[in-house]
Amino acid sequence: MMTKRRNNTIDILRVIFALLIVALHTDLFLDVHPMLHYFMSQILFRIPFMNLTYSLTFILTAISSIVFSVFYVFIKRKRYEKRIKP
Repeated sequence: MMTKRRNNTIDILRVIFALLIVALHTDLFLDVHPMLHYFMSQILFRIPFMNLTYSLTFILTAISSIVFSVFYVFIKRKRYEKRIKP
């Protein structure tokens, strides 16, 4: 029976974005510098969570499939070479 592997990256991103949402609603950087507050609240903290998680999942899946394919071909070639040699 195959067990499903849990992707902890998504959970880590959820915690990070939860902290970013709290920082966005509390005007965390307003007292530090107005331009820093504008950049953080209007640009950086407004990146949608779902876009990042979907793109990260897609990229990690693509990379893992490419790596698996390369290793599969390499292992298959090594087995073939072992069979040919006396």
